[in-house]
Amino acid sequence: MGKYTQLAMDIIQNAGGKENIRSLTHCITRLRFQLVDEGRANDGVLKKMDGVVTVMKSGGQYQVVIGNHVPEVYADVCAIAGIGETAPSAEAPAQKKNLFDAFIDTVSGIFQPILGIMAACGMVKGLNALFVALGLYPDTCGAYLIFNAVGDGLFHFLPLFLGYTAAKKFGLKPMIGLVIGAIMCYPGVQGSALSAGGELLYTLFRGSMFESGIYTTFFGIPMIAMDYTGTVIPVIFVVYFAAKCERFFSRLVPDLVKFFFVPMLTLLVVIPAGFLVIGPLATFGSTIIAEFVMTVRNFSPMIAGAIVGLTWQILVIFGLHWGFIPVYINNIMTNGYGDCERNDHRQNHAHGRDNQVAHAAARLNHGGELENAHAAHRKFAEIERAVEAAADTARNAADNKRFFQRQQNTVNRRLGHAENAGNKVWHRHILELAVLGLEPDCQHNRRGRGSDDDHCIRNHHGILEGRSTCPRAGSRRSCAQAAPAKGIDSRPA
Repeated sequence: MGKYTQLAMDIIQNAGGKENIRSLTHCITRLRFQLVDEGRANDGVLKKMDGVVTVMKSGGQYQVVIGNHVPEVYADVCAIAGIGETAPSAEAPAQKKNLFDAFIDTVSGIFQPILGIMAACGMVKGLNALFVALGLYPDTCGAYLIFNAVGDGLFHFLPLFLGYTAAKKFGLKPMIGLVIGAIMCYPGVQGSALSAGGELLYTLFRGSMFESGIYTTFFGIPMIAMDYTGTVIPVIFVVYFAAKCERFFSRLVPDLVKFFFVPMLTLLVVIPAGFLVIGPLATFGSTIIAEFVMTVRNFSPMIAGAIVGLTWQILVIFGLHWGFIPVYINNIMTNGYGDCERNDHRQNHAHGRDNQVAHAAARLNHGGELENAHAAHRKFAEIERAVEAAADTARNAADNKRFFQRQQNTVNRRLGHAENAGNKVWHRHILELAVLGLEPDCQHNRRGRGSDDDHCIRNHHGILEGRSTCPRAGSRRSCAQAAPAKGIDSRPA
């Protein structure tokens, strides 16, 4: 027992007694009760008690606001009421809630237990980046590597933690939820590992935001390659399905072998369904949520920020801000960032890709394939820029090719017209030379070079005077060859 024993006893008594408590969690300032019947709680007495700020009902929870010392009060309440670390009992009938209250209750129950350690790891990661920027130590030393592991460890293996907390929330044995999270983080089933070590069989949803490569199958069923490390939504849905399966098998399996058969059958059913159906669908849902949020942010970051800022305190007062926590975490895990840091969409996309490359490099580093994830990040970023430059060059080349093709077509059409006209003149020229008995040893007028032809025409009577060549300097053709080309009769009288 602690120093808040009396306060804890008074809270339990006025909450309807320990038999009225289905479950209890706490956040930074509040005790969050799940009561069998909220009507049995004495709100007025609780609000007037020393050590209690107020009482609120929100999201299907009975919330007793304590203050920053709520962890100590929570420990004493659990000790007195006999509330352990197990999942809430399914025997007590749950109070009926509307859909929104159920959603808020589920989100807060899953994320609240790990919120403090998530904040701690995030602060360590931020301080590590700050110390590198200030030049206290380089990003290649052992200190940076260790501190970076502290910052990234929880987020990389987030499905393990969410599997545990979700199992407690959904009434599944916590160890089964933890195992499901571990399986979803197993290196060999990640999309990056399958794509690196296997041959692409075919692609589903080609050309869409859900485009997915198929590298292996499960008894002929395509397995969509996904990376589940660091994800939020897939493991929650898989654990929810596992809770339903465990209850089902518990009713069927005899008590003699239930201890190990129920978990085994649960995993044999849930894990294939998770990788084949639930995981891909949940990942697609994560992508849709992230795209929707970023579309709103890209439309007007100022308006989006103003709406959240104006309503955030109200949401916190009523405990409804928990509904936004998984959205932001999902954006960070899906895009690599949770806010709209640039107004330009293309810059946003590039920033997100850089962060995704960093996460990919970190994953490779965990597997021992790269010794320095940041060096890989820089290398991949250079490749990314080179690919973008090559794409721009290819687009410019394609535009130039289309332009020159149009010019060439125009020239070809004009040459075709000129060729047809020249052929008609040339055929007439050959006919008239044959009448005169001369050989067509000059090909000049084949292309309509009129200046020479006109000169020769003016001197075509040289044929009759016995001259065999054109008097113009440098011309080797007979004047008679040009005269017929202009339709002049050069035959002797």
